[in-house]
Amino acid sequence: ALDAYASDVLEYGRRTNLTAAATAAEVWRRHILDGLAALAPLQERLAGTARPRVVDLGCGGGFVGVALAVAWPEAEVWLVDAAYRKTSFLTWTTTRLRLGNARVVHGRADGTPALELLRHAGGAAGREEPMADAVPARALAPREEAFTLARPLCRPGGWTALFASEAPQDGESESYRLPGEAKDRHIAFVHKEPT
Repeated sequence: ALDAYASDVLEYGRRTNLTAAATAAEVWRRHILDGLAALAPLQERLAGTARPRVVDLGCGGGFVGVALAVAWPEAEVWLVDAAYRKTSFLTWTTTRLRLGNARVVHGRADGTPALELLRHAGGAAGREEPMADAVPARALAPREEAFTLARPLCRPGGWTALFASEAPQDGESESYRLPGEAKDRHIAFVHKEPT
C-alpha cells in the first residue's frame, strides 16, 4: 500500500506541488520513512487505547498520516490540511488505497468546523473534551506555534508529537536517522496531563 501511495504522490505531484521528490525511492526516503518514525513511539505511548485517534495536523501530502494509517490499521487517522489541492489528493489516494481508517479534513486547526466538533466531542454541560489521542505535526509551524495549534485537539492523557530537526531542550523525545543522512532527526513528545 505504501508503494502505491508513493506512486500516487509522484503521479499527482506532476500536476501540483506535493514534494520535490522525483522518484518513488526518494518519496520513501524523504517522506514515508520520516512518517513511520512516529509509529513505534506512538504505539508505545498509546498502548492500551482500544482505537487510538491520531490527528495529523497540517499534514501536507499526508506523509505522516497515510504512513500511520497503513501501518497501524487499528488507529483512526485524521488527515488535516488547509490547502484544498492537498486534501483533494488525500481524498483521492486514501480512496484508491481503501484506507477505511483515514478521514480527510480540509481546514485550519484554529477554526475548521470538523475540528471544532473534535474539540467539543462528548462535552457534557459545556465541558470541553478534546478527543484526539495523539496529534503529530511535521513542518506545520515553528515548535511553539505548532504546539499551540496541536494541544487543544489532544485529550487529557494524550500526546502531541512535533517533528524537529534539532533535539528539544526539554521534555520527551525520540531520535532517528533516515537512510543517507548524517544527522539525527527528532520527535518531541508532550504529554497532556489528565485533568
